[in-house]
This record gives sequence, structure tokens and C-alpha cells, in this order.
Amino acid sequence: MPVSSRQVLLWVMLALALWTAGAFLLPLVFGVILAIALWPLNQRWGGAGRGVRRRVLVPLAITVATGLAFILPLTLALIEVAAQGQALLDWLSRAQTIGIPLPDWLPGLPLIGHRATEWWLQHLEQPDALMNGMTESALGTVAEWALATGSGILSRSLLLLVSLMALFFILRDGEKLGAQARTLAHHQLGPFGERFADELVMAVRGTVIGTIVVAIAEGALIGGAYGVAGVPHPVFLGFLTAAFAMLPFGAWAVFSVVSVYLTITGQPFAAGLLFAYGAAVMVIGDNFVTPYLVGAKLHLPLLFAFVGVFGGLATFGLVGIFVGPVVMAGFLIVIRELWPSEDEALTEN
Repeated sequence: MPVSSRQVLLWVMLALALWTAGAFLLPLVFGVILAIALWPLNQRWGGAGRGVRRRVLVPLAITVATGLAFILPLTLALIEVAAQGQALLDWLSRAQTIGIPLPDWLPGLPLIGHRATEWWLQHLEQPDALMNGMTESALGTVAEWALATGSGILSRSLLLLVSLMALFFILRDGEKLGAQARTLAHHQLGPFGERFADELVMAVRGTVIGTIVVAIAEGALIGGAYGVAGVPHPVFLGFLTAAFAMLPFGAWAVFSVVSVYLTITGQPFAAGLLFAYGAAVMVIGDNFVTPYLVGAKLHLPLLFAFVGVFGGLATFGLVGIFVGPVVMAGFLIVIRELWPSEDEALTEN
């Protein structure tokens, strides 16, 4: 089939457009994913017609709320990190003056308790045990980290702004853009193109719901348990648990570390209860709530979810948490179309 000059021009211009927008391509993709996930909400609040409410007010309100949902937890986390950094510097100053007291639990450790106690008394409990060079090195490391963190925040703030701009314009013009996308999919892939577009939209919504909504719920529930158990900074740890819950086994790592902390500080019973409660929340959330919200057909198998999330992180950065699973879901849709299962084949026949 000969290639027309129009097709050549189309592909050349597409390549040039992608090359020009390369630095902002991932934020734009993230904005598209957010718009697809939030489109039902936009439709419900916007109502029918094309008035100011539908075209401006509702998309703008959703965009602002989405921005705040990303910015507020990050701001709280930065405030908490800054406070902990100051606490670390104060601790270093006290350690230089009076030494570091021996923990009550250290001598009781099996096998290594006696040797660990001797080492602590010799190297840490005496005043000036932490050398000035070590303190200066720690201060320099903190300063470098703060500078790198500030630079990273500024860069990612710009990328988030691009995502939010894409979100607003797609919510505003979503009906026209959706119709054009379906027409293009049908033109390029035939009837399967429209089915693929519809199923990919469902996969995007399911991925966002399964990633964000369930993670926030799990973080809130386990964060409440932190407060009941008397763990320091339960709100911050709850945010941290919710953030890590977006990764396979991430929340397990957080509440396991907190359980170890409770054990070390002499609260083994509370540690056991916290771990059991956290495990129950994660098992119910990942195995019952997520499939119910996402739908069994679109729920990624564990291996695909694992590869999608961590492969997306390695390839695309933080945005890859969402982009990776969507790519894997699209791959599964194509596989099911090319090689349908026996049940699907009987249904079609």
C-alpha cells in the first residue's frame, strides 16, 4: 500500500511535535491520565450544555482541588522533615556535650548485647564521643540535601503545573477530544480501535482508583493505629504509609519498621497488634476492595502490577507509578484481543 505525501507529512510533524514537547511529555501524559480518571466527576458536576459552569467553573474547581491534593501533603511532609532536621541538629549538639546515654534495651539483646554495650560505653556515652569532623560532615550533608531538595521541588512544581494545565483544558474540551480520539482509533485499527480506546479509558480509571483511593484509605486506617499505639508523629507516618501504599509491599515496609520501633522501645504487645492490624488492612484492601473498585477484568495480576509500578518508576520517575500500570493494562487488553480466553471466545461466538 503506497504511502501518500500527506501521511509522510503527518508522521514528520508528529515526530517534530513529540521532540519539541519532550521535556513536558510525561507531565502531559499524567494530565491526560488525571483527566480520564476525573471525567465522570466533571460530567456529574458540570451537567449538560456548554455554559460557563460546564466550560470553566467545574473544570477549574476540579483542577484546583487536584493541585491542592498533591501540594498539601507535600507541604506537610516538608514541614515535618524540616522539624526533624532541626531535632537531629539539636541531638548532635547534645551528644557532643554530654554523650549519648546507653539504651536500656541494648544489654538485653541476645548474643550481641554484652559486646554492643561495651562498644557503646567506649565510643558513644563519653562527652565529645562524636568528633567535630563528624558533626561538620553531617551539617554539610544536611545543607547539600536541602539544596538538592529545593532544586528538585522547583523543577517538579513546574512539571505539576503543566499537568494541571493539561487537566483543565482536557476537562473543558473533553467531549470533542474524546470523539476525535475514537474516530482516529477506528480509522487506524477498525472496530478493535474503539474497543481498545474504551477499555483503556476504563483501565486508566481503575488504575487511578486502585492506586490513589485505596492507598489513601489504607494510610488513614493504619495512621489511626499509629496514634492509638502512641507512635510519635502519627499523622506524618500515616501520610508516609499512604504514599508507600502506592508501591507493591510499600505500606508493609512502613508499618513493619514502626512495629520494630515499638518492640525496641519496650512495647512488643503493641507492636504485634499494630503489625496484625496493618496486615489485615492491606490484605482486605489489596485483595477485596481494589478488585471491587477496579473490576476483576481490569485488575492487574500481581506480577504485572509489580513490573508496571517499579518499571514505570525506573523509566519515567514518580509519574511512572501511574503510567507504568496503564501501559501494562493496555498490553493486557491487546493480548486478550489477540488470544482470548475460552470463556471470552464462547461469549463472542
